[in-house]
Amino acid sequence: MSDPIQLIYAGGTFGSYGKPLAPLSADIFYLRYKKLLAEQGNTTGSPEISWLDNTLIKDSSQLTPVDFVHFYQLLLNAYNQGNKRFVLISGTDTLSYLGAFLAEAFAGSDICIVVTGSMRPLLDSEVIHSYDIDAHSDAWGNLNDSLKLAAAGESGVKISFGGESWPAQTVQKFTVMTLWHLLVTLEQRIQPTVI
Repeated sequence: MSDPIQLIYAGGTFGSYGKPLAPLSADIFYLRYKKLLAEQGNTTGSPEISWLDNTLIKDSSQLTPVDFVHFYQLLLNAYNQGNKRFVLISGTDTLSYLGAFLAEAFAGSDICIVVTGSMRPLLDSEVIHSYDIDAHSDAWGNLNDSLKLAAAGESGVKISFGGESWPAQTVQKFTVMTLWHLLVTLEQRIQPTVI
């Protein structure tokens, strides 16, 4: 495929920086990303990337249904202009919901959307003003995996995270507390009755 992958930055932990952590503006994020890409030795085999302007940058825990529609319209407008491959960087709090919404909205089309995020910010907030990659972050790997997946161009909406990818409709975020509540509930349901 020769069309560039449209990269959409929407905030979340992935693009957060500083103390306290806050999502970087799109302008600063894109400038930092281009610089980091050059420093990391982007090879000629890497897919061509274009930036899709997005005005909605926020922590994903603050996303609303209206925001989901914003992303749908942003993607639909770009799709109607001939773009078919997208990587959307979002936060993990609503990543699964956003992915499932987009999967239903674009069901049956030939669009390729990969939604990703990270558990730790891309940039190291311990070293302010240097904008260095956090060596312990999963962000860079998640983004590279997402770009490779989008480069393949397979239609559908996928979630790419932690070296794996899944159809967006099948993803659910679990936290340790969610798992703990699930285990407690199951334990209560299977308690033997003492006679």
